[in-house]
Amino acid sequence: MPRRLELLRFELLLWPSILLCAALALAGAGAARAADIAATAQPDGSAMVTLAGRIEPDDAAKFRSATLGVSHAVIVLNSDGGSAYDGIEIGRTIRQRGYATAILEGTRCASACALAWLGGTPRYIGATASVGFHAAYTLQAGRASTSSAGNALVGAYLHELGLSDRAIVYLTRERPSRMGWLTRNQAERYGIDTVSLPPGPLPPELRAGLAPAAGPLRRPVPPPVQPAASAPPRLRPEGRRFLPPEGQRYRDSLALRGRRIPLPPGEWAEIGRYAWSGPGFRYEDLALVRLRETGVTALVIVRTSDSEGGYFVGAWGNSPICSRTDGYAAAARRHGAAVQECALLTHAVHADETSTSEVWRTYLALRANDGDHYPTTFIAAAYRFARDARATTLTYYFGVEEHGFPAAAGSWATSPWHPAQLSPERAALVTRYRYWLEENFDSVQQGVQGNRPTALTSPP
Repeated sequence: MPRRLELLRFELLLWPSILLCAALALAGAGAARAADIAATAQPDGSAMVTLAGRIEPDDAAKFRSATLGVSHAVIVLNSDGGSAYDGIEIGRTIRQRGYATAILEGTRCASACALAWLGGTPRYIGATASVGFHAAYTLQAGRASTSSAGNALVGAYLHELGLSDRAIVYLTRERPSRMGWLTRNQAERYGIDTVSLPPGPLPPELRAGLAPAAGPLRRPVPPPVQPAASAPPRLRPEGRRFLPPEGQRYRDSLALRGRRIPLPPGEWAEIGRYAWSGPGFRYEDLALVRLRETGVTALVIVRTSDSEGGYFVGAWGNSPICSRTDGYAAAARRHGAAVQECALLTHAVHADETSTSEVWRTYLALRANDGDHYPTTFIAAAYRFARDARATTLTYYFGVEEHGFPAAAGSWATSPWHPAQLSPERAALVTRYRYWLEENFDSVQQGVQGNRPTALTSPP
């Protein structure tokens, strides 16, 4: 066995008598059989994919081949583990393609299988299903010995998924001869998001590889994996003057690449995603608008940056959110090359300004379609958090027209929203948003770290 695979091999260690019976059975059966991977494709490009049995070397390549061209899927897992390297690679493929994972009633997914399950967005689990974890190990003279190098590679993968340090320590704490079975309470305690499957047969939506449009099994639309702009948003049929997009709806928060993005109160609609890769990095932009009866009143844009492989990044470079001095207010708890924890309240943004963001262009396209119900001028509350292998920039844009102010035109130097030219009424509104920026700092930080954030307070 190659050293890399031996280093990362996970085994489900049983009692000696059971192990002896298993050894005899394998001796009579010949070489170990790889996992059975089968995809049931649907005409719309979705699929339900089952992975059952021991995960062997090269199963990750077989999984990628079996799911090639599948736009969205539910991966149903039933395995006691095997090659942890392949389990990790299967999990990475699942996460990169935006697939969901599921462990059904009465089945279990342990060791390498559990690592693959963690890659799902979301992660479904039945009430009587079991998912188990333990430390990586190597076999030395026939005995299992915990592998520090193996655990480091597993930890890098879990960090890539956005799990917290506490969660990573918890999932790798059991020695090789034991198994830590994840409970619902433990998952909530360590910020490992799961979705409970209803009792009984697998819901038809999951059998088809699709999550329902509403209800407890709802999941975000998976992002594109190719470096191309997201498709133009679909609009409601003509007949209503206000044409909000028909994208995925959210309240309170949403999951994005291992983060929990907190949202201000109200209903939010996704209008665009854009994912691409650069040298050593993967990026994703997401844009949402807040819907009210009178139209859109606010915009949220998130940009995530993750190093490929999840390894430590020594320096993130300069961030305007941490260094600008021309805004209304700024707060930098930690600002260095390796760690950034900053917030900035900046001037109103004009919707007709040139921008390199594809999701911003999507917003401009919506506004061009129905300009009367999409703001043109905003006050922006921006946050920046970066350390180790990932960074997040999160900006909340609040339309000033909702407060009775007219859209601002002309250059920034002559804008009535310039800090040097604020009227008392505008200055009072800016002050209220400054308080909002500061009081929600901790909640936003909790969310981008992968923990369940406390609810954001209502903006002015």
